[in-house]
Amino acid sequence: MKIAIIGAGAVGTALTKLFCNDDSTSSVILIDRNGSILNAISQNLSDCTKLRTHRLGIENRVAVKSLIKGFDCLISALPHKNNFDLAQLALEARIHYIDFGADDKVLEKQMSLHEQASTEGIWLIPNAGLAPGLLNILVLKAFEQFESVRKIHIRAAGLPVNPEPPLNYYLSFSVQGLLSEYMNPACVIENGKAVHVNSLDGYESMTFATKPEIGELEAFYTSGQSSSLVRHLDGRVNELNFKTLRYPGHRDIMRTLINLGLASKQIIDVRTNLTYRELLVRQLQKFLPQNVEDIVLAKVLVEGVKEGRHVQMNYEIVHQYDHKNDMSAQMACTAIPALLIARQLTSNMLPATGGARPPELVIDKNQFFEDIRQTGISIHKTEFEPG
Repeated sequence: MKIAIIGAGAVGTALTKLFCNDDSTSSVILIDRNGSILNAISQNLSDCTKLRTHRLGIENRVAVKSLIKGFDCLISALPHKNNFDLAQLALEARIHYIDFGADDKVLEKQMSLHEQASTEGIWLIPNAGLAPGLLNILVLKAFEQFESVRKIHIRAAGLPVNPEPPLNYYLSFSVQGLLSEYMNPACVIENGKAVHVNSLDGYESMTFATKPEIGELEAFYTSGQSSSLVRHLDGRVNELNFKTLRYPGHRDIMRTLINLGLASKQIIDVRTNLTYRELLVRQLQKFLPQNVEDIVLAKVLVEGVKEGRHVQMNYEIVHQYDHKNDMSAQMACTAIPALLIARQLTSNMLPATGGARPPELVIDKNQFFEDIRQTGISIHKTEFEPG
Protein backbone atom coordinates (compact mmCIF):
# COMPACT_ATOMS: atom_id res chain seq x y z
CA MET A 1 0.00 0.00 0.00
CA LYS A 2 1.00 3.61 -0.60
CA ILE A 3 0.47 5.89 2.41
CA ALA A 4 0.52 9.69 2.70
CA ILE A 5 0.94 11.08 6.22
CA ILE A 6 0.40 14.76 6.94
CA GLY A 7 1.87 16.11 10.17
CA ALA A 8 5.36 15.28 11.48
CA GLY A 9 4.72 15.65 15.20
CA ALA A 10 4.91 12.81 17.70
CA VAL A 11 2.11 10.70 16.23
CA GLY A 12 3.15 11.45 12.64
CA THR A 13 6.68 10.31 13.47
CA ALA A 14 5.37 7.12 15.09
CA LEU A 15 3.19 6.42 12.05
CA THR A 16 6.12 6.92 9.71
CA LYS A 17 8.26 4.44 11.67
CA LEU A 18 5.48 1.85 11.65
CA PHE A 19 4.76 2.10 7.94
CA CYS A 20 8.49 2.03 7.14
CA ASN A 21 8.69 -1.32 8.97
CA ASP A 22 5.46 -2.68 7.48
CA ASP A 23 6.01 -5.26 4.73
CA SER A 24 2.68 -4.48 3.07
CA THR A 25 3.66 -0.81 2.58
CA SER A 26 5.53 0.04 -0.62
CA SER A 27 5.68 3.83 -0.35
CA VAL A 28 5.35 6.45 2.41
CA ILE A 29 5.35 10.21 2.08
CA LEU A 30 5.45 12.52 5.09
CA ILE A 31 4.23 16.10 4.63
CA ASP A 32 4.90 18.96 7.03
CA ARG A 33 5.80 22.65 6.88
CA ASN A 34 8.76 22.22 9.24
CA GLY A 35 11.83 21.28 7.23
CA SER A 36 14.04 20.78 10.29
CA ILE A 37 11.72 18.12 11.71
CA LEU A 38 11.47 16.40 8.34
CA ASN A 39 15.26 16.34 8.01
CA ALA A 40 15.62 14.83 11.50
CA ILE A 41 13.07 12.11 10.70
CA SER A 42 14.78 11.35 7.38
CA GLN A 43 18.12 10.96 9.16
CA ASN A 44 16.66 8.74 11.88
CA LEU A 45 14.97 6.57 9.25
CA SER A 46 17.77 6.68 6.68
CA ASP A 47 17.46 2.91 6.11
CA CYS A 48 13.84 3.32 4.97
CA THR A 49 14.12 3.50 1.18
CA LYS A 50 10.35 3.72 0.76
CA LEU A 51 10.13 7.08 2.63
CA ARG A 52 10.00 10.51 1.01
CA THR A 53 9.44 13.79 2.89
CA HIS A 54 7.90 16.97 1.52
CA ARG A 55 8.06 20.43 3.08
CA LEU A 56 4.59 21.79 2.44
CA GLY A 57 1.85 23.52 4.45
CA ILE A 58 -1.78 22.45 4.23
CA GLU A 59 -2.80 25.94 3.16
CA ASN A 60 -1.20 25.04 -0.19
CA ARG A 61 -4.20 22.87 -0.97
CA VAL A 62 -3.57 22.40 -4.68
CA ALA A 63 0.01 21.23 -4.14
CA VAL A 64 -0.98 18.81 -1.35
CA LYS A 65 -3.78 17.38 -3.48
CA SER A 66 -1.41 16.88 -6.40
CA LEU A 67 1.13 15.19 -4.12
CA ILE A 68 -1.27 12.64 -2.57
CA LYS A 69 -3.08 11.67 -5.77
CA GLY A 70 -2.40 8.06 -6.63
CA PHE A 71 -1.81 7.04 -3.02
CA ASP A 72 -4.12 4.57 -1.29
CA CYS A 73 -4.76 6.49 1.92
CA LEU A 74 -4.15 9.87 3.56
CA ILE A 75 -3.63 9.85 7.33
CA SER A 76 -3.94 13.11 9.24
CA ALA A 77 -1.61 13.46 12.21
CA LEU A 78 -2.47 17.15 12.58
CA PRO A 79 -4.64 18.73 15.32
CA HIS A 80 -8.33 17.89 14.97
CA LYS A 81 -9.27 21.39 13.80
CA ASN A 82 -7.77 20.51 10.38
CA ASN A 83 -9.48 17.16 9.94
CA PHE A 84 -12.69 18.19 8.18
CA ASP A 85 -10.74 20.05 5.50
CA LEU A 86 -8.34 17.14 5.09
CA ALA A 87 -11.20 14.65 4.77
CA GLN A 88 -12.61 16.83 1.99
CA LEU A 89 -9.18 16.98 0.36
CA ALA A 90 -8.90 13.17 0.40
CA LEU A 91 -12.31 12.95 -1.24
CA GLU A 92 -11.21 15.35 -3.97
CA ALA A 93 -8.04 13.28 -4.52
CA ARG A 94 -10.18 10.09 -4.50
CA ILE A 95 -8.17 8.32 -1.80
CA HIS A 96 -9.19 6.84 1.54
CA TYR A 97 -8.73 8.89 4.70
CA ILE A 98 -7.95 8.19 8.39
CA ASP A 99 -7.50 10.48 11.40
CA PHE A 100 -7.42 10.31 15.19
CA GLY A 101 -10.53 12.35 15.95
CA ALA A 102 -11.23 13.39 19.55
CA ASP A 103 -13.48 16.34 18.72
CA ASP A 104 -17.25 15.80 18.56
CA LYS A 105 -18.05 18.82 16.39
CA VAL A 106 -15.43 17.92 13.78
CA LEU A 107 -16.68 14.32 13.76
CA GLU A 108 -20.24 15.48 13.11
CA LYS A 109 -19.10 17.57 10.14
CA GLN A 110 -17.11 14.64 8.76
CA MET A 111 -20.15 12.36 9.03
CA SER A 112 -22.02 14.83 6.79
CA LEU A 113 -19.68 13.72 3.98
CA HIS A 114 -21.05 10.15 4.09
CA GLU A 115 -23.23 10.31 0.97
CA GLN A 116 -20.55 12.05 -1.08
CA ALA A 117 -17.93 9.51 0.02
CA SER A 118 -20.33 6.64 -0.79
CA THR A 119 -20.85 8.04 -4.29
CA GLU A 120 -17.07 8.06 -4.82
CA GLY A 121 -16.50 4.65 -3.18
CA ILE A 122 -14.06 6.27 -0.75
CA TRP A 123 -13.83 5.58 2.98
CA LEU A 124 -13.37 8.45 5.45
CA ILE A 125 -12.55 6.92 8.85
CA PRO A 126 -12.00 9.34 11.74
CA ASN A 127 -11.45 8.30 15.38
CA ALA A 128 -8.85 5.67 14.50
CA GLY A 129 -6.40 5.98 17.41
CA LEU A 130 -6.56 4.64 20.97
CA ALA A 131 -9.56 6.49 22.44
CA PRO A 132 -11.42 7.02 20.24
CA GLY A 133 -10.33 4.07 18.15
CA LEU A 134 -9.03 0.80 19.56
CA LEU A 135 -11.16 1.00 22.70
CA ASN A 136 -14.34 1.81 20.75
CA ILE A 137 -13.70 -1.23 18.53
CA LEU A 138 -13.14 -3.38 21.63
CA VAL A 139 -16.38 -2.12 23.20
CA LEU A 140 -18.47 -2.92 20.14
CA LYS A 141 -16.85 -6.34 19.73
CA ALA A 142 -17.78 -7.14 23.35
CA PHE A 143 -21.27 -5.63 22.98
CA GLU A 144 -22.03 -7.92 20.05
CA GLN A 145 -21.45 -11.01 22.26
CA PHE A 146 -24.37 -10.09 24.58
CA GLU A 147 -28.12 -10.51 24.14
CA SER A 148 -28.58 -7.27 26.07
CA VAL A 149 -26.18 -4.83 27.72
CA ARG A 150 -26.85 -2.80 30.85
CA LYS A 151 -23.66 -0.77 31.18
CA ILE A 152 -20.38 0.03 29.45
CA HIS A 153 -17.53 1.83 31.20
CA ILE A 154 -14.33 2.92 29.42
CA ARG A 155 -11.34 4.29 31.35
CA ALA A 156 -8.02 5.14 29.69
CA ALA A 157 -4.98 7.39 29.45
CA GLY A 158 -1.34 7.64 28.66
CA LEU A 159 0.62 8.69 31.76
CA PRO A 160 4.26 9.46 32.58
CA VAL A 161 5.98 6.66 34.46
CA ASN A 162 7.75 9.21 36.67
CA PRO A 163 5.21 12.02 37.19
CA GLU A 164 6.42 15.51 38.05
CA PRO A 165 4.28 17.70 40.33
CA PRO A 166 2.15 19.69 40.45
CA LEU A 167 0.19 18.37 37.42
CA ASN A 168 1.79 14.91 37.35
CA TYR A 169 1.18 14.74 33.62
CA TYR A 170 3.09 15.11 30.35
CA LEU A 171 2.55 16.51 26.89
CA SER A 172 1.74 13.68 24.49
CA PHE A 173 -0.59 15.65 22.18
CA SER A 174 -1.34 19.33 21.64
CA VAL A 175 -2.20 21.47 24.66
CA GLN A 176 -5.16 22.91 22.72
CA GLY A 177 -6.54 19.40 22.30
CA LEU A 178 -6.03 18.68 25.99
CA LEU A 179 -7.94 21.82 27.02
CA SER A 180 -10.75 20.97 24.60
CA GLU A 181 -11.12 17.56 26.25
CA TYR A 182 -11.40 19.26 29.66
CA MET A 183 -13.74 22.08 28.61
CA ASN A 184 -16.15 20.71 25.99
CA PRO A 185 -19.19 18.72 27.17
CA ALA A 186 -18.84 14.94 27.17
CA CYS A 187 -21.35 12.59 25.50
CA VAL A 188 -22.62 9.75 27.69
CA ILE A 189 -25.67 7.50 27.98
CA GLU A 190 -27.64 7.73 31.23
CA ASN A 191 -30.90 5.86 31.90
CA GLY A 192 -30.92 4.66 28.31
CA LYS A 193 -30.65 8.11 26.71
CA ALA A 194 -27.78 10.10 25.23
CA VAL A 195 -27.01 13.23 27.24
CA HIS A 196 -24.19 15.73 27.68
CA VAL A 197 -22.37 16.11 30.99
CA ASN A 198 -19.66 18.51 32.11
CA SER A 199 -16.13 17.33 31.51
CA LEU A 200 -14.07 17.03 34.74
CA ASP A 201 -17.21 15.80 36.55
CA GLY A 202 -17.92 12.16 37.46
CA TYR A 203 -14.89 11.75 39.72
CA GLU A 204 -13.93 8.24 40.83
CA SER A 205 -10.75 6.38 41.78
CA MET A 206 -9.44 3.01 40.64
CA THR A 207 -6.47 0.66 40.46
CA PHE A 208 -5.26 -1.86 37.87
CA ALA A 209 -5.17 -5.57 38.70
CA THR A 210 -2.54 -6.15 36.00
CA LYS A 211 -0.41 -3.20 37.16
CA PRO A 212 -0.97 -2.79 40.92
CA GLU A 213 2.31 -0.89 41.41
CA ILE A 214 0.89 2.08 39.51
CA GLY A 215 -1.24 2.81 42.58
CA GLU A 216 -4.55 4.62 42.80
CA LEU A 217 -5.61 6.79 39.86
CA GLU A 218 -8.42 9.29 39.47
CA ALA A 219 -10.94 9.20 36.62
CA PHE A 220 -13.35 11.84 35.30
CA TYR A 221 -15.37 12.69 32.21
CA THR A 222 -13.63 14.20 29.19
CA SER A 223 -14.99 14.95 25.73
CA GLY A 224 -14.24 13.52 22.31
CA GLN A 225 -13.60 9.84 23.03
CA SER A 226 -16.98 8.11 22.95
CA SER A 227 -19.48 10.23 20.99
CA SER A 228 -19.65 7.79 18.05
CA LEU A 229 -20.38 4.91 20.45
CA VAL A 230 -23.03 6.99 22.20
CA ARG A 231 -24.69 7.76 18.88
CA HIS A 232 -24.64 4.10 17.80
CA LEU A 233 -25.78 2.61 21.13
CA ASP A 234 -28.30 5.28 22.17
CA GLY A 235 -31.40 3.43 23.40
CA ARG A 236 -29.60 0.08 23.37
CA VAL A 237 -27.73 0.30 26.68
CA ASN A 238 -28.73 1.84 29.99
CA GLU A 239 -25.34 3.38 30.78
CA LEU A 240 -22.23 4.21 28.77
CA ASN A 241 -19.44 6.61 29.65
CA PHE A 242 -15.77 7.33 29.08
CA LYS A 243 -13.47 8.73 31.76
CA THR A 244 -9.85 9.82 31.47
CA LEU A 245 -7.30 8.55 33.99
CA ARG A 246 -4.82 10.79 35.80
CA TYR A 247 -2.63 10.68 38.87
CA PRO A 248 -4.52 12.02 41.92
CA GLY A 249 -4.81 15.81 42.17
CA HIS A 250 -4.51 16.64 38.47
CA ARG A 251 -8.23 17.21 37.93
CA ASP A 252 -8.61 19.67 40.81
CA ILE A 253 -5.71 21.82 39.58
CA MET A 254 -7.02 21.94 36.01
CA ARG A 255 -10.55 22.70 37.20
CA THR A 256 -9.23 25.57 39.33
CA LEU A 257 -7.32 27.05 36.39
CA ILE A 258 -10.40 26.83 34.16
CA ASN A 259 -12.77 28.20 36.82
CA LEU A 260 -10.45 31.19 37.32
CA GLY A 261 -10.91 32.03 33.64
CA LEU A 262 -7.34 31.17 32.72
CA ALA A 263 -8.52 29.08 29.76
CA SER A 264 -10.95 31.68 28.41
CA LYS A 265 -10.56 33.35 25.04
CA GLN A 266 -10.86 36.83 26.57
CA ILE A 267 -8.04 39.18 25.59
CA ILE A 268 -5.71 40.07 28.47
CA ASP A 269 -4.21 43.18 26.90
CA VAL A 270 -5.49 44.93 23.77
CA ARG A 271 -1.91 45.94 22.94
CA THR A 272 -0.85 42.29 22.43
CA ASN A 273 -4.21 40.63 21.63
CA LEU A 274 -3.02 37.74 23.82
CA THR A 275 -5.86 35.76 25.40
CA TYR A 276 -5.83 34.01 28.78
CA ARG A 277 -6.11 30.69 26.96
CA GLU A 278 -3.12 31.44 24.75
CA LEU A 279 -1.09 32.32 27.83
CA LEU A 280 -2.15 29.10 29.57
CA VAL A 281 -1.24 27.09 26.47
CA ARG A 282 2.21 28.69 26.42
CA GLN A 283 2.80 27.96 30.09
CA LEU A 284 1.62 24.35 29.85
CA GLN A 285 3.84 23.82 26.81
CA LYS A 286 6.72 25.26 28.79
CA PHE A 287 6.25 23.34 32.03
CA LEU A 288 4.72 19.98 31.05
CA PRO A 289 7.50 17.49 30.28
CA GLN A 290 7.72 15.94 26.81
CA ASN A 291 9.43 12.87 25.39
CA VAL A 292 9.42 11.03 28.71
CA GLU A 293 8.94 7.35 29.46
CA ASP A 294 5.21 6.67 29.58
CA ILE A 295 2.62 3.94 30.02
CA VAL A 296 -0.84 3.44 28.52
CA LEU A 297 -3.52 2.11 30.86
CA ALA A 298 -7.06 1.24 29.83
CA LYS A 299 -10.07 -0.57 31.30
CA VAL A 300 -13.26 -1.60 29.55
CA LEU A 301 -16.23 -3.02 31.44
CA VAL A 302 -19.29 -4.45 29.66
CA GLU A 303 -22.13 -5.90 31.73
CA GLY A 304 -25.35 -7.53 30.59
CA VAL A 305 -27.02 -10.80 29.64
CA LYS A 306 -24.87 -13.28 27.71
CA GLU A 307 -26.11 -16.76 26.85
CA GLY A 308 -28.91 -16.25 29.33
CA ARG A 309 -26.57 -15.38 32.22
CA HIS A 310 -25.80 -12.08 33.96
CA VAL A 311 -22.17 -11.54 32.93
CA GLN A 312 -19.54 -8.86 33.40
CA MET A 313 -16.63 -8.72 30.93
CA ASN A 314 -13.55 -6.78 31.97
CA TYR A 315 -10.60 -5.88 29.75
CA GLU A 316 -7.34 -4.30 30.86
CA ILE A 317 -4.64 -2.93 28.58
CA VAL A 318 -1.19 -2.03 29.88
CA HIS A 319 1.37 -0.96 27.29
CA GLN A 320 4.82 0.35 28.18
CA TYR A 321 7.36 2.59 26.46
CA ASP A 322 9.25 0.73 23.73
CA HIS A 323 12.93 1.46 24.42
CA LYS A 324 14.16 -0.74 21.57
CA ASN A 325 12.28 1.28 18.95
CA ASP A 326 12.24 4.53 20.94
CA MET A 327 8.46 4.81 20.74
CA SER A 328 6.24 6.09 23.52
CA ALA A 329 3.38 3.90 24.71
CA GLN A 330 0.83 6.60 23.85
CA MET A 331 2.15 7.00 20.30
CA ALA A 332 2.27 3.23 19.73
CA CYS A 333 -1.30 2.73 20.95
CA THR A 334 -2.44 5.64 18.78
CA ALA A 335 -0.55 4.82 15.58
CA ILE A 336 -0.87 1.01 15.52
CA PRO A 337 -4.69 0.99 15.16
CA ALA A 338 -4.38 3.40 12.21
CA LEU A 339 -1.84 1.10 10.55
CA LEU A 340 -4.12 -1.92 10.96
CA ILE A 341 -7.17 -0.03 9.69
CA ALA A 342 -5.17 1.18 6.66
CA ARG A 343 -4.26 -2.43 5.91
CA GLN A 344 -7.92 -3.41 5.89
CA LEU A 345 -8.80 -0.44 3.70
CA THR A 346 -6.19 -1.23 1.09
CA SER A 347 -6.79 -5.00 1.04
CA ASN A 348 -10.50 -4.56 0.25
CA MET A 349 -11.68 -5.96 3.59
CA LEU A 350 -14.22 -3.15 3.98
CA PRO A 351 -17.46 -2.93 1.98
CA ALA A 352 -16.91 -1.38 -1.45
CA THR A 353 -19.69 1.14 -0.76
CA GLY A 354 -17.41 3.72 0.86
CA GLY A 355 -18.73 6.36 3.25
CA ALA A 356 -17.84 8.32 6.37
CA ARG A 357 -17.95 6.17 9.50
CA PRO A 358 -15.88 5.55 12.65
CA PRO A 359 -13.85 2.32 12.50
CA GLU A 360 -15.92 0.31 14.98
CA LEU A 361 -18.84 0.34 12.52
CA VAL A 362 -17.02 -0.80 9.38
CA ILE A 363 -13.82 -2.78 9.97
CA ASP A 364 -13.43 -6.53 10.52
CA LYS A 365 -13.09 -6.52 14.30
CA ASN A 366 -11.94 -10.14 14.57
CA GLN A 367 -9.11 -9.54 12.11
CA PHE A 368 -8.24 -6.29 13.86
CA PHE A 369 -7.68 -7.98 17.23
CA GLU A 370 -5.82 -10.89 15.64
CA ASP A 371 -3.45 -8.27 14.21
CA ILE A 372 -3.29 -6.32 17.49
CA ARG A 373 -1.96 -9.43 19.24
CA GLN A 374 0.98 -9.45 16.84
CA THR A 375 1.95 -5.86 17.70
CA GLY A 376 2.79 -6.34 21.37
CA ILE A 377 -0.31 -4.56 22.71
CA SER A 378 -1.70 -7.08 25.20
CA ILE A 379 -5.35 -7.17 26.25
CA HIS A 380 -6.16 -9.07 29.45
CA LYS A 381 -9.75 -10.30 29.65
CA THR A 382 -11.74 -11.65 32.61
CA GLU A 383 -15.37 -12.70 32.66
CA PHE A 384 -17.55 -13.56 35.64
CA GLU A 385 -21.11 -13.53 36.97
CA PRO A 386 -21.45 -10.67 39.45
CA GLY A 387 -23.20 -11.50 42.71
